Amino acid sequence: MSLKRALPSLVVGLVAVVALAGCGKIANSYGTPNSSNGGGAATPMPTMSSAGGAVAPVTGHTVAIQNFSFTPQTLTVKAGTKVTWTNNDTTVHDVTSTDGPGTSASTTGLFGSGPLSNGQSFSFTFSKPGTYHYECSIHASMATMHAVVIVK
Repeated sequence: MSLKRALPSLVVGLVAVVALAGCGKIANSYGTPNSSNGGGAATPMPTMSSAGGAVAPVTGHTVAIQNFSFTPQTLTVKAGTKVTWTNNDTTVHDVTSTDGPGTSASTTGLFGSGPLSNGQSFSFTFSKPGTYHYECSIHASMATMHAVVIVK
């Protein structure tokens, strides 16, 4: 194969390697889980667990982190409900509260999981009614890495 024909494949491969390396660098420099309660709002109750690559069944309200998205994107629950996010991707993700929807949102510090590897989970109990936006701050530039919990 000539260099001219192979060049596009080499460029795509190089871009993929650089992108994956960047994700790892961000995840490794990410801080520890935030335990701030945001000035009296919902009380955070984070629990981190590793299932050794296998996702253990979780009762209650769950959100899957998979294929660089949160499923469901919108979850409606009653006040006092614990929501558990589980990372089903091989890429590190996190769950971080924000002040609104979209890629231009700012983090609020109400809840934050810190980095979650494959099979790890994070839980938070929403004690007060409201609309709670969140994102994966590692991949915040991706629209699918933003979601919302509506508490009634």
